[in-house]
Amino acid sequence: MTQLLVRETQRMALELTACLDLAEIYEPRLLHNVPAESNTKPMRIIGAFTMSIQTCEDLFRAKIPVYLVQPATQGVILLDEAVGPTYKAIYRGRVSPDKYTAMYMFTRRLQTYPNPFGLTCVAPQTEPLPASSSFVNHNSRTQQYSPYARRTKPKSAFYKPQGRDKFEDPDDPIYPPPIPAWRAALQNVDRTMTNVVNAEQAFTDHNYAFPEPASFVAYKKKERRDAAIRSWLRYRTALIHRFNISTSDARPILYPVTWQGKSLGDIEEILWELAELNFRQELLALDCCVCPPPNDSPYSTSHQEMVSTCFPSGQLLVATLPEANHGIASYDSKEWCRYLIRLQRLMRDWPGQKPQIFSVDQVKCREGDIDELEEGIARFYTQTFFNHFRCVPVIPRRLSHNVPGLVLLPPALEHLNPIPMVYYDMDLMLEREAEALEAQKNSNA
Repeated sequence: MTQLLVRETQRMALELTACLDLAEIYEPRLLHNVPAESNTKPMRIIGAFTMSIQTCEDLFRAKIPVYLVQPATQGVILLDEAVGPTYKAIYRGRVSPDKYTAMYMFTRRLQTYPNPFGLTCVAPQTEPLPASSSFVNHNSRTQQYSPYARRTKPKSAFYKPQGRDKFEDPDDPIYPPPIPAWRAALQNVDRTMTNVVNAEQAFTDHNYAFPEPASFVAYKKKERRDAAIRSWLRYRTALIHRFNISTSDARPILYPVTWQGKSLGDIEEILWELAELNFRQELLALDCCVCPPPNDSPYSTSHQEMVSTCFPSGQLLVATLPEANHGIASYDSKEWCRYLIRLQRLMRDWPGQKPQIFSVDQVKCREGDIDELEEGIARFYTQTFFNHFRCVPVIPRRLSHNVPGLVLLPPALEHLNPIPMVYYDMDLMLEREAEALEAQKNSNA
């Protein structure tokens, strides 16, 4: 599978190079009759087969290799049997657009992440009791002669987690500080069990993708905490790799216990990465759960791309330290608002009682609007996660210090005359402009 991914990455790079050459070199020659220099040699490209004399002449003039095909009057070409393929067939049938669609979907799914939580409910297996009379008689005698009547405990209408209260943030200096709005949202989650969706399902979806970061803070003794962190670092690379590729045959290897080239490293940074990886995978899992694809088709690639764009690197299994105080955790209002809007657009299709600000499309966002948007997103996310998974979500966090190294791509479009302290949603402006043009075309028609 790793070899296949490398080959696919190489193919994508070659296709990108070919598209750039087509736009910059060959289209001017073909469409605008820009002559090639006389000493220009045909480049090492595949070229084309054609039965058209005109097409052959155009490609020859553009210095593109071309093969003119003429009908064969006689003769049969014998072909050897194809070598047995390593992977199962992508498509079988006649040549049609379906063939290329199947090839496209196959290559796109190689770049997708599997659902981090198994969304399949596992029914408990019922086994017959042993046919031992003494066992049955013992139970009956216990129930018959017990001085106290057995009382069935009524189910609580309120979710009460066992052990420490995970809705409260650990108070420890080594724990990465939370984003205040997300911490408040987590504390205010309505834990009434009537909010839970499909409350009778088995507890198969209520785990963590990676170790819960707060569990490392729960150790009272520093020696035990450090030992637990070393254990995680030993298996970290192998577990991330195995999580990424469900068919991987990788096994945990005792890697050297290092972090960023140091023997143990900054524990706050280690716990931030764990929190960030969990948050990204939980966001993906929740989106898979509340927006299932129709007709049992695979999870939408476009939806996964929407999830990926909510993070500066566009990755879901890579959380580099320089990203820590960027994206929705950024202190820069423009960057902060840009990523919050992306998260809002992803969550618009989710069921449930959405914040009022979700229904307002604002081209201009001021600081107060951004604060309200963040609070609404945090409340809606944490409540929706609890309703569907019956457990406490891992919320995004910051680092108490900045780690340099991240270079963010500038926005594709920017306002020419911006008002200070105002963020412009350029994507929304383009959408409205396109809608206005479409409406004008319809009215003219």
